[in-house]
Amino acid sequence: MVDFPIAIPAAADFRRAENMVESCCRRLGLVLGMKTTLVKHPGSIHWHFKRPAQSGTLEITVWPSKRRAWMTVQDGRKAEWIRDVLPILGDQLEKAFERG
Repeated sequence: MVDFPIAIPAAADFRRAENMVESCCRRLGLVLGMKTTLVKHPGSIHWHFKRPAQSGTLEITVWPSKRRAWMTVQDGRKAEWIRDVLPILGDQLEKAFERG
């Protein structure tokens, strides 16, 4: 498993985080496979995104109470499209949090 942190500006407003994550992913052609919270991170929002008709799962977690966000790639869920999408999505999410 590898985590990729998302830079969060000090003034970021987490009230729109769910919409920002889902909008950024949708623009990149990713579809929501699951949305939940992680017991290990109470109050977090955790998504699994996929690319239609392809293997692999990209996980994203936003933890408002700790002002953290990150993308995760599990060892058994890797795919080439994830490697290509990670830098683009990371950049889009960082800009979205900057804009609020």
